[in-house]
Amino acid sequence: MKHIINKISLEEKALQDTMLQSFKLRLSLLLNQIHHALPQTDSEVGQGNHPTRDAGDSDLSWRSGTASMQFQ
Repeated sequence: MKHIINKISLEEKALQDTMLQSFKLRLSLLLNQIHHALPQTDSEVGQGNHPTRDAGDSDLSWRSGTASMQFQ
């Protein structure tokens, strides 16, 4: 019985480790997407190559400009 409990415990730990690694990977990918969506320099702010809100939209819908991805 003790052997079965130890085996289940090891399997639970392996599953938790896998879930943690998966979470870290998804978080890293999300942060990378956010990083690349933000202006990289002060001169890029307001140049229209990042998502902006149309001034006349009463429903505050968002449009995407000519998005440019920058990979580092």
